[in-house]
Amino acid sequence: MHLSFYSFDKMKIQEDFNKKKQIEFSNSLTFPDDRLKELYKSFNQIFMKNSFKIVGVEHFQFQEVYFIKKGENYLKVQLYYNKKFEPTILKILETTSKDKAIEFLNIFSLKNQNQKTKNEKEKKEITDENECIKIYIDGSYDHVKKKFGAGLVVLKNDIEKYWKGYYNKEFIKHRNVAGEIYAALLAFEYAKNENLKCVEINYDYEGIEKWALGLWKTNTLLTKLYKEKYDYYSKFFKIKFNKIKSHSGAKFNEIADQLAKKAIIEESSNVKYDINL
Repeated sequence: MHLSFYSFDKMKIQEDFNKKKQIEFSNSLTFPDDRLKELYKSFNQIFMKNSFKIVGVEHFQFQEVYFIKKGENYLKVQLYYNKKFEPTILKILETTSKDKAIEFLNIFSLKNQNQKTKNEKEKKEITDENECIKIYIDGSYDHVKKKFGAGLVVLKNDIEKYWKGYYNKEFIKHRNVAGEIYAALLAFEYAKNENLKCVEINYDYEGIEKWALGLWKTNTLLTKLYKEKYDYYSKFFKIKFNKIKSHSGAKFNEIADQLAKKAIIEESSNVKYDINL
């Protein structure tokens, strides 16, 4: 059975504990449920590199009590979980060493702080309406269905996701490039209707910027229309471009890529303002 590991990022940590000279502990590591075994593996993996090791466990309703050893010292740790077996609260019930208890808690405090920093960094990308709004775009193509898809992620107060698949006999020969261009045009149309002052188009196909700025020749009907539309929209708001390396792991670029594929695979759409070429 394939098991995916649980996240402890949103778990609350209770920092009080009782120090005892000796802790009675269980050395049983049997589990009545695969999900509890998965929870144990996920939990143990976090602090193993710090030389803490789970040596026993007791099971209760919506909580596990782990007996953890480091060197000659022991901790009795209570972990609460919800109906989805997601960790919710961590508490040290007893410890034979105050220093080891603090060291153990610091592992999770640092982990949660790192996650908080990551979340704050992502929030900074979601700019307010008076700043340049970031929009991530991508395109996709399916040669079997003969359709191209467009996906975009708008970072404006919140994360907005849009996607749509298109079939155009004239443009289908451009494959995924057609999807890229349609995604850019959807972004422009969104900006115009939302009365934005500035948008930053984050793309991974360089033609999106080069054709718009006249750095590449527009030799096809699609690229000529794209250039004309760019000139039109740029009268209403400022347009910036930012090149993202394709499949580099950039979070919102990957989401835009998935949305473009979703538009074709699921034959679904979700656009706030559509375009018609």
